[in-house]
Amino acid sequence: MATQHRAATTASTSIPLSLTPASARRVLMMGCELVALPTDGAEEARFGENALFRMPGVRIMVRIGRSVSAAQKEVDVAQWLSAHDFPAVRLAPDVRQPLEVDGFPVTFWELLPAGVDLPTSSDLGAMLRRLHDLPAPTTFSLPTFELLAKVSRRLDALPPDSFPEETIAFLRRRREEIEAEFAALTFALPLGPIHGDAYCGNLLRGQDGVVRLIDFEDFAIGPREWDIAVEAMRFRSFGWISEQRYAEFVTAYGFDPLTWPGCLAVCAAREINMTTWLMQHRGRSEPMDFKIDRHVHDLLNDATRRAWHAGAV
Repeated sequence: MATQHRAATTASTSIPLSLTPASARRVLMMGCELVALPTDGAEEARFGENALFRMPGVRIMVRIGRSVSAAQKEVDVAQWLSAHDFPAVRLAPDVRQPLEVDGFPVTFWELLPAGVDLPTSSDLGAMLRRLHDLPAPTTFSLPTFELLAKVSRRLDALPPDSFPEETIAFLRRRREEIEAEFAALTFALPLGPIHGDAYCGNLLRGQDGVVRLIDFEDFAIGPREWDIAVEAMRFRSFGWISEQRYAEFVTAYGFDPLTWPGCLAVCAAREINMTTWLMQHRGRSEPMDFKIDRHVHDLLNDATRRAWHAGAV
């Protein structure tokens, strides 16, 4: 395979692509060809904000994103974490990073076989404590955290008539309200490097028992409360974890976000972020549409307890 370098390598077709399961696989094939990586046995691992493909024959995970700059940041973050011997997924060696294929970034990562036991709330608290104790990187600059940067883009990109106009208008107004509330907050913890999408689903326990951090797209310099409020929301708003698990998270991290007055505003921001992420997938399946409608209904009616099923935050 070709030697890794910082500058993106570009391949293109004559037809612009949107990121769909079919186009993602096409980009996968073209990207792997650029680095002489065999694609036999390629398996789609996940399709959402990004597309992930397992390449079990060469023990590599290929990630196809939507933003070239975000992919470059992921490469930079991975190298920074590795330099600190931080428990995180590593870039695949000897592969150029990132590639750009039809405007989509392609990155290559070591494929880690998952262990039997899933990461716990305690694992998450300990991981975030260790991450938040790291000094800011000096070889590159992390962007400043933007609260709801993806929400407007997602709403703008929704197909016409996929949702009532009043629903979209409500979500735009709610985004503005949440941003105003957030801007007025006084934070209890110092600003610094944050993961940006920290929940147990972005941890992986390998067969060696080591828990590693994955998914670096949303890394930024921002309030640590953004990272740690997730588990508070999963406990207080959704009832997805028990009081004991939440207490274990707090003990491992060393701070209880529910004691901070701004926690509700952060949770509100995360809820609209979750909902607009789901809305992009309208029409994929009846269960997905039901889940989307449940989210939207609860936001429109300000349900005090969200009847949402556990999933990505």
